[in-house]
Amino acid sequence: MDFERVTITGKVTSERTNIGSKSERDAVVLETDKGQKFVLQRQTGPSYGDHALDELVGEKITTNGFASDGTLIMEDWEVSR
Repeated sequence: MDFERVTITGKVTSERTNIGSKSERDAVVLETDKGQKFVLQRQTGPSYGDHALDELVGEKITTNGFASDGTLIMEDWEVSR
């Protein structure tokens, strides 16, 4: 998996991902204005079940991090008001 350094803005939602696979789960997702979706993960957090991200659901954020194959590992983020 090759990661690309990115800065992305979008709306944070919670949705079921990887439906039908062993990795199926509810995840916190960032959706950009162009319709791209990324499952969010904090750089210092666990890859699954990171409830610290739940507080971002419903917010619009700008985040810096690393993206690959629909996953975005966030270094930092800012909530847009």
